[in-house]
Amino acid sequence: MFVRQLTKRTASCLPRSKTTFAPYDWADPFRLSSQISEEETMVMETAKAYARQELMPRVVEANRHENFDRKIMSEMGELGLLVRHLLLSLSLSAAQPFSPPRTLQHRVQAISDSLTPHHHRGSAQGPTIQGYGCAGVGYNAYGLIAREVEWVDSAYRSAMSVQSSLVMHPINTFGTEEQKEKYLPELALGRLVGCFGLTEPNHGSDPSSMETRARKQADGSWRLSGSKNWITNSPIADVFIIWAKDDDGDIRSFILDKHMAGFSAPKIEGKFSLRASTTGMIFMDDVAVPAANQLPLAKGLGELRMRAVRWRHVWLAARELIHIGSALRWTTCG
Repeated sequence: MFVRQLTKRTASCLPRSKTTFAPYDWADPFRLSSQISEEETMVMETAKAYARQELMPRVVEANRHENFDRKIMSEMGELGLLVRHLLLSLSLSAAQPFSPPRTLQHRVQAISDSLTPHHHRGSAQGPTIQGYGCAGVGYNAYGLIAREVEWVDSAYRSAMSVQSSLVMHPINTFGTEEQKEKYLPELALGRLVGCFGLTEPNHGSDPSSMETRARKQADGSWRLSGSKNWITNSPIADVFIIWAKDDDGDIRSFILDKHMAGFSAPKIEGKFSLRASTTGMIFMDDVAVPAANQLPLAKGLGELRMRAVRWRHVWLAARELIHIGSALRWTTCG
């Protein structure tokens, strides 16, 4: 008690420094615009222009009728908004600030025209994946894109994040060179859509209770049986990252496609939230999977779970920033 009182008295005798606060801006309460680079600002403005001009006009009808326009993934791919493959490396000039053109095609051309001469046009690049049409600009860019897409609807952000973080990332981290060359460039451009099959009807996302089984065959191929539930993008997906337990109880990962015999991915109707994205189930009835479709470095979910948590923190931060901004906007502007 004596130490606490002495500390309080000492603190009260110290001179108080005058703190100068920056003017408060409800639209940017954390002053993010002053903490990001020119390149990140360009990425943010591109995402903002697309979200406001292309996604916002669609969202009411999409939410009302529970419909996701597949073309959105291709549009995001063209602009580099699928996060892990930001379109080319942007060369910015302070004397030429970004002004979003009116049409999507003009925006793509404007971004392409801002490249330095030594960059090869037509390849896609991203924050963390190197090669395969991808190169890095960082986690800040990912968060900024997620924030702008989330501003319209979390359903659109969810579809985007699954494609980049839960499909491209496992292939890049656990896949072979052949798998990376085959899938990553097409996923980066939105020509292929992917989904992540972990959650199951009886046990949710608890991998220790996973019921989906992968039985290895004598020729090295696999047979998969089981079901997944609440899988974002599955009804429109071309590429399915499926997690299953093998005969030894180890969790393995495989790349499946929608044309495999015994495989189906019906849509779940009547969602109460995220209605502007598409969500479905996955059914596998003794699906034959070639050995070349196994992600060879995936054994267990430890590393993936830690990285997924890291990416989820970015998603959640982006979402909460939007919620805070929306609350402040309605409070301030009525």
